[in-house]
Amino acid sequence: MEPAGYPPKNTEEINAVNVLESLFDSSRVKSDIKVLDKVPNKDGSVELVDEKERPIGELIVQVKKIPDGSLKFDCPIELVAYSTRVSSPFLLICVDVGKNKAYWKHVTPVMAGVKPRQKTFIVKFQPIVDEVGKNFPYFDRWLDLCRDYQRRISEFPSLEKRLEEEFGLAGLRHDDRQLFQQYIEEVNVLLDVDFPIVKHEFFADTWKLGVNVHRVDSDVISFSIYNITLGKNAPLVLHTPAPSEAPILRTENGEILNGITSFHLEGTGRTNEIATQWNLRDSFEGPMGEARKFVLKYVRKMLEGKYLHVHGRHQSEELLSWFAREYQHCMGLSDGDTLSVSEVSYGLNVFLPAWYSLALPRVISYWQEHFPDALRSVRFPYFEQMANSGSAVAHPSEEEVRKVIRSGAIAKNYPIRTDEFSYNALHQALDFLVAEGVQKIERPDRPWSKVAGRVWNCYSVEDLKHNAIKMWQGASEDYPAFVKGNRFGRFESQILNREVAFVISADTREWEKDKNPPAVTTFCVENDDRSLTPTTFVDLALDKDICIPEEDVLNFNGVRRKLITRSNSFLPHLNERCRTRALLYDWLKKDLENRFGKF
Repeated sequence: MEPAGYPPKNTEEINAVNVLESLFDSSRVKSDIKVLDKVPNKDGSVELVDEKERPIGELIVQVKKIPDGSLKFDCPIELVAYSTRVSSPFLLICVDVGKNKAYWKHVTPVMAGVKPRQKTFIVKFQPIVDEVGKNFPYFDRWLDLCRDYQRRISEFPSLEKRLEEEFGLAGLRHDDRQLFQQYIEEVNVLLDVDFPIVKHEFFADTWKLGVNVHRVDSDVISFSIYNITLGKNAPLVLHTPAPSEAPILRTENGEILNGITSFHLEGTGRTNEIATQWNLRDSFEGPMGEARKFVLKYVRKMLEGKYLHVHGRHQSEELLSWFAREYQHCMGLSDGDTLSVSEVSYGLNVFLPAWYSLALPRVISYWQEHFPDALRSVRFPYFEQMANSGSAVAHPSEEEVRKVIRSGAIAKNYPIRTDEFSYNALHQALDFLVAEGVQKIERPDRPWSKVAGRVWNCYSVEDLKHNAIKMWQGASEDYPAFVKGNRFGRFESQILNREVAFVISADTREWEKDKNPPAVTTFCVENDDRSLTPTTFVDLALDKDICIPEEDVLNFNGVRRKLITRSNSFLPHLNERCRTRALLYDWLKKDLENRFGKF
């Protein structure tokens, strides 16, 4: 008779954790990783500390062993689901015991490669960029994750103190109680089903939103929205009577604005509420209408600021290609319209942070000496201001940066503050290309070929045509990944379903004229047989009879198709640096407006 042995994978698990902990810088990373535990989905946590060993961030981790030499892991979809239930960034760390290496990925519902209807998906790792150990950028990138997470939750701490008290609903009439139950239910359905990306970005660590009713009578409806964090026990509807007079709003000149019928204030600063809403009763659009207005405010922010996650090969290549051209000196890259994904990844994740840590104090010092007035209004320069040629005299040389990288010294980690682009979007674009196995980034557009007074005259007609076709084709191919990757639920799209197609026509001979921007006519036609691609460009200079519009029919290439809409416009997004991305947001906005009304 023998005692029971340990599970077969016990030794593998212990070895993997031992290798991982040997790779950590113990002066900056304090690990609490369990082995032989029975808790699913996670193995423990790591805490980041500063030079004085004070905590500055925490991450939850799941450790897995991978075969020797492997750079991928078949990840169960349950880990993605678990990432939505934890109150810290969640990392998957895979350990190559044989080669004494470890790689990591930040697990989120909107990460590249996730396919919700599959039980597993492939996570791919990049050497150096995703490695844990000395001279690798894991610590700085983990710290950035913690900072980003804290930023998203700091605006909306819980109302724990107030919610611990018992606020009954006895003071509310039955109809009003039902009204606010319907309101907050619709808010939460929209966030959980239709727009989980909004919840992910604006309400991190939130289980549900609740509503606190302050006043509801025949004249005024006033209430506030609060968040209920994961693991907290709190009601969805509260009643806290409070005086609720009409808000006094003033112009910049101090004049009082009269005739206010509704007022919405976010980040009130009172008891950590998310938002406060005041309405004249007659202006209240009912529980469903007001719930949509509340959620769609955040959707509109994401559309206007282009804050959605980057999914799609074309917009990923377009974004990274632009950034690499514009800021190649900050990434240690050479000139060229073709770059490898690995060199761009190294430039963004290793070279640029080291460059920035050297450049920031020098640029500030240079400004203090030469442009002191500028620092009075901008105390912490934007990346674009630092990286432009006006500050080049203070920039570190490429050799200086590479010397710091080779030394393994941890450079000062300054948060990168940007103005005209999203630093996170660059990482999302890289992650998408890596997940898709893309190895080369080709510049999609053609540059100016001459200097002229008007933008469109800086291009040849052929280059204008090339760029427009690339934009339409790229958006057509990316749109499904863009919508699915950002987890829009109950999404209805004739573009996505290919029930309609766009035929864009132009006589490019007219584009050579100087006075007006290039003009196009866009026909939206039925595509029941799915034989048309989502977008087709027709040059009437080559064949004027290929596209003939009639009253309600478009005769295209000899086939009559029902004409849904027809519009004349100038060539879209001519001045945009990322045209495909801009067109994707146009299409998404149009599809959302078809369901929810004009934004």
